[in-house]
Amino acid sequence: MEDAPAWAEGLPADHPAFLLLSRVEADWQLQRVPGWALAIGLATHPDDPASGYAAAFDRWPQFRAEEAPVEGVWSSVEKRLPGLIGADRRLLPEIRGIGAEILGAEVTGRAALHALSDLAERHCGLLGTPDLLRRLALYRRPEIVRLFGRQYDPARHNQGILWFDADAAIICKLDTSGALPQHQYVNRLLDPSTFLWTSQNRMRPDNAEGRRVLAHAASGERLHLFVQAASHAPACYLGQVRVIGHEGAGPIRVRLQLPVALPEGIPAG
Repeated sequence: MEDAPAWAEGLPADHPAFLLLSRVEADWQLQRVPGWALAIGLATHPDDPASGYAAAFDRWPQFRAEEAPVEGVWSSVEKRLPGLIGADRRLLPEIRGIGAEILGAEVTGRAALHALSDLAERHCGLLGTPDLLRRLALYRRPEIVRLFGRQYDPARHNQGILWFDADAAIICKLDTSGALPQHQYVNRLLDPSTFLWTSQNRMRPDNAEGRRVLAHAASGERLHLFVQAASHAPACYLGQVRVIGHEGAGPIRVRLQLPVALPEGIPAG
């Protein structure tokens, strides 16, 4: 587009710096801020990334809510920047040669945007109650968690069933083909009023987790069903459901009665 900055003029399209910026522009799906802080440190303090990591928390004090020792962060960042960090834990010489002022600004602009957005998602959302849920509306996982009165924490809230006091959110996928074979569960509509949900492998009818689900009605606990088409897709809320049957163990295949039959035209298979 002939709008490249001066520092990029003349660099080959496969230069490692371009790959670095492309990687930093991607969503790393991090559970905490420190990975982004270390990416910033690598660029702003190329000869001493650990100091740059610490400086990022000084510049954005709100990051401190998730601060962690830098040694535990390296493996995550190296995984997301493959081939761009040397054995000395610095960016490759070709990248560092661009200069810390330029490289720092380019990486910081991208990484800080991700970090601040992720931080807000986890700590600054408005909390609600499950009575605000609307059947057949689409929700992202962080929104679901907040509607049960909690701030979203990916380290705690990425399971298939989440308990919030007397309410549980079952969040399942129709397409699990991208998962490991042992986690390719069968979840599908049996008919417009019945959904087949497969629990996680650790759940059995004779352990506490399984009994809590199967006996939810007797104990006055409520199950709410959310269904995703595939990973990272928004989940459709199918309403408050009840267990009407089950089979198997580790995992359990649970038949759930929907509160209202789904409209015509939605496939049952």
